[in-house]
Amino acid sequence: MNLIKIRKKSKFTQVDIAKLVGISDGYYSMIETGKRIPSIKVAKKIATVLNIPWEDIFNNIDTDFSIKLKEQRQLKELSVDDICILTQIDKNRYIAVENGLETPTKDELNLLKTILNF
Repeated sequence: MNLIKIRKKSKFTQVDIAKLVGISDGYYSMIETGKRIPSIKVAKKIATVLNIPWEDIFNNIDTDFSIKLKEQRQLKELSVDDICILTQIDKNRYIAVENGLETPTKDELNLLKTILNF
């Protein structure tokens, strides 16, 4: 899913969507480019505006997320094993997510965001 294409097809600007959703246009831009992961509440609002399933918002996450995930884990001085213990995510699955080979589920996203503070 490409939020940029969907937004442009819907003839909205980033500022339009941000205002309708109640977030800053800078934050919306980071969501659109995969640099930030919205809360489920914000994802649902964006999805309503764009008339798409809210779960599809999380399919916009790209390799930038994987890079950020690894950077944050290393900044916190946590090993892959530490993350897996804290989140109860299977080690092979976590490695695939961190390497951008798989997209995390919404529950995994929430856990990772909480543990790594992003």
